[in-house]
Formats: sequence, C-alpha cells, structure tokens
Amino acid sequence: MFSLKFLPIVLLVGITCICNSAFSQADENTTASSQFSLFGREEPLKLELSFDIRRFIKRKYKDEYQNASLTVYLDDSTTVSDTIRIKARGEFRKGYCQFPPIKLNFKKADFEIEDLKQLEKVKLVTTCRYQKAFQQYLFQEYLIYKSYNLLSDKSFRVRLVHITYHDSQGKKKTFSQYGFLIEEVDRMAERNACFEIENMGVSGRSCNPYATTLMTTFQYMIGNTDYRINNLHNVKLIRPSDPLKQIVYPVPYDFDYSGMVNTLYAIPHTDLGLESVRDRLYMGYCFTDDVYQQVFNQFQQKKAEIYSLYETYPFFDNRTRRASLSYLNSFYKILDNPLVSKRLIQDNCN
Repeated sequence: MFSLKFLPIVLLVGITCICNSAFSQADENTTASSQFSLFGREEPLKLELSFDIRRFIKRKYKDEYQNASLTVYLDDSTTVSDTIRIKARGEFRKGYCQFPPIKLNFKKADFEIEDLKQLEKVKLVTTCRYQKAFQQYLFQEYLIYKSYNLLSDKSFRVRLVHITYHDSQGKKKTFSQYGFLIEEVDRMAERNACFEIENMGVSGRSCNPYATTLMTTFQYMIGNTDYRINNLHNVKLIRPSDPLKQIVYPVPYDFDYSGMVNTLYAIPHTDLGLESVRDRLYMGYCFTDDVYQQVFNQFQQKKAEIYSLYETYPFFDNRTRRASLSYLNSFYKILDNPLVSKRLIQDNCN
C-alpha cells in the first residue's frame, strides 16, 4: 500500500524531472538559435512555405504581395515560424516558368533569430519548371555564385534551400523542390564596408580597374553576355562608406543566361554575332596589362578550389558534371596560353 509520507518526495522528483526536461528543451532551442547562420553554412536549409498557390500563379504579373506562412528549420528538430509576404519576380521568368522565382518580404515578421531579424526583402530562386533538367540548371547557377565567392568578397552569398510548398487552400498537392536564397544587396555592401549606389550611366572605365576586370573575366569564364554596367543590367554597384574613398565596385548576379548553365531558353543577343551562349565573348574594358595579369593570377590561384566545387558537388548528375568541367577546361586552356588570352580577352576590350 502506498504511504502518504512519500508523496512530497514523489511530487518533488516529478517536478524536478519536468523542469529538467523543460530546461533541456530550452537549452536545445537556444543552442540551435545561436548556431544558426543563414549564409554561413553549406548544407541545404530546410524550409516550409504555405500560401494560396493558385492565387500566386494567377496574379504573378501583378506587383502585389500576398501573405504566406514560413517555417525555418534551425536543425532537424527546432523550427521557427511566422507570417511573411511574397510575390512573383523576374519579368521573363514570370511568363516562362511554371513556378516563378519569389521575393520574400520579411519586414513585418519577427523570427527572434538574429540572422533572420535583419532580413527585409530576399530573392528566392526556384526550379522554374518541373522537368529534371531545370533542377540541374538551378544547381549550376548556384555554383556560379559560389565560384565568384571564391574570387571576391564583393559578391552575393547564396544558400541552397529545400522547400516544401503547402497550398493553404488545400486545392494543390504539397510538393518539394530545391531553390536558393540570394543575399540582400545592402547586407552584401555592409559586409564590405560599402553602400549601394544606383547611378545609371556609370561607365565600367570609371569603376575600380581590378574589380571590374575580375568581374568581366568571370563573365567570360561562365560564357555570360547578359549584363551591362552602364544600365545596371544584372550588375549592382557599391562604393566604400568612407567618403574619402571615391571607388566604385561592380557586383554581378543572375547567371541563368550563361553558357555554363546553358538553359533551353538562353540565346545570345543578335547584335553579338554568337551562335550559342556556349560561345564566349569578352565584353570587358581596357585597362593596363598589370591589371589583367593580377586578375589572371587570381583565377589561377583559385583554380583548384573552383574545380573542386564542380568535381564534388553532390547534386549534379553525371551529364551536368561533365559539361561543367569541360566548359571550365576550355576557359583555363585559354588562360594558360598568354598569346591566346591576350587575343581573346585583352585585345577584345572596349
């Protein structure tokens, strides 16, 4: 028979166990929160996004937000959730993509996680279409951003995400796919002690010679001609916060029209005289030989790391990996020959 004199001890033990369990869970949540880094980790970030998908697709051409519930997995068992606003983005992709890219608006959300608190409007690159090839295109573009990160800190960081999409109206099936987030321009500029400038008409010749030549040589490496500095087409401009430093740095983005990705829809501009986006054309500016040599040296120093990205990337299929490495080989074959690199790059400067 149970004795009442042991009841206080039993209750105390029970309360102690409950408290310890609560504190343990709180500690785990605190640890997950403190270790979370949006752009500082390499593994895919797991997300869940719930919204009216039919409304999103139907009104994709309208420049208006709709509410969505976003859940972020800080680790396998810890999540944070809140309501954000979303809208479709990308003029071409709105029409071409079955599921267009999304702009995530965090301004009215409060996730209580430092890395998420500072977010305002973040670009999410989606898989666009449901065929397998388009998932590979996304991985390709993601690695282009990662490659430029190796060459310069004045570049946009990205984070691969695995998203499960839920239809809040229950009319569409739940589906999952990969995408990636792109660092906001203000955050990128701040990392580099800079701020964004939005001056149309800035010439590449007036930008920092090394940074400009690095950027245009990189565009040549990936076979991209879909950019312009003077009208800010797929290029952002930043300058140092120090008013005594009158320097402008170009920072590229949006690489889906490049020969490296080689999407089904990418065609070169007719004025360029190129048959395919896989054909390279240098569109950089004329600077001294010393500048070009510094840039070429940087590409050589980072060669092994760039190749490693493509050789070891786990989400590539064999065809994509072979095509990527072959395209890199053709660039470094040019760079390894001073006469050829001078003829195809330096002598083609504007």
